[in-house]
Amino acid sequence: MTISIPMNNLKEGQSGVIISVPSDGLVYGRLSDLGIVKGTSVKCVRKKRGTAAYSIRQTVFAMRESDAENIIIQLSEAEEND
Repeated sequence: MTISIPMNNLKEGQSGVIISVPSDGLVYGRLSDLGIVKGTSVKCVRKKRGTAAYSIRQTVFAMRESDAENIIIQLSEAEEND
């Protein structure tokens, strides 16, 4: 079974693959500049007060939960069973 969730719902240590990114021109451009594109692996490193740190393509950066909620992640198989 495949489980898809918004990126902001990833718990610390959870990982998955990006399956959907907002297609709005400006937003998509900024996200793609950060490597946030369909098919990219992502891991939640830390969550704190409305933001979270994500590891994507060997880079860790913070993103507001309100921005991350529009990015859809397919959980890794190991994460689905937790």
